[in-house]
Amino acid sequence: TTMNTDKQATGILINPQDRTITEVQWNGDHTHISELIGAKYFDVCRIDKSNMCFVDDEGLINGTAGTIGMIAWVGSHGTAFLAGKILLLGTRGEHTVSTNWTVDKVREAIDWGYPIRAAGKIKIYFNGEKKLHSMEGY
Repeated sequence: TTMNTDKQATGILINPQDRTITEVQWNGDHTHISELIGAKYFDVCRIDKSNMCFVDDEGLINGTAGTIGMIAWVGSHGTAFLAGKILLLGTRGEHTVSTNWTVDKVREAIDWGYPIRAAGKIKIYFNGEKKLHSMEGY
């Protein structure tokens, strides 16, 4: 998917640290994605055929999971565990566009992770509303 540099798009920013889900405006520049999610490098995860999320590429190895937190995104292809802030945007062909998801739809699809430090390790527990497993070692 290419960056759409000539127009803005409406996205949804998910912040596990303060457990907020908010609409944001993306300015069309890939550096703005880095600013929004607070990560130098990002990766793309497809959510469905017309939406994708941008995540910290090093989020599971750089301590982000234990400091900012994680979410579990429950989708039709299983559960994805994502660390740090996440930006959801839409895609049409090769262009990045506004997402067609709502804040409420995102809230229904995710489960917040709770980092707990014990014996020098961090374990991520999820609230269990969606019957997910815990992750250890992040």
